[in-house]
Amino acid sequence: MSFLNVYQASFGQNIIFPFYKRATAIGICNLVARGITIAAPMVAELPKPYPACVMLFFSILQLIDVLFLPTYS
Repeated sequence: MSFLNVYQASFGQNIIFPFYKRATAIGICNLVARGITIAAPMVAELPKPYPACVMLFFSILQLIDVLFLPTYS
């Protein structure tokens, strides 16, 4: 879901990703998203509280990342 949001934002506004950095940004996001997707079945097999903790960790990490996005003026 995060990859789709970044993909849409990168082609929607030049403020977030300038045109000359789009390919690199999308490539890095694609690499990270595929890595997380590969690890998802392993996390799902962990004992009961750990999958929820992993999901909570990534949600908090994304909240912190959003604070560093540029504002529109």
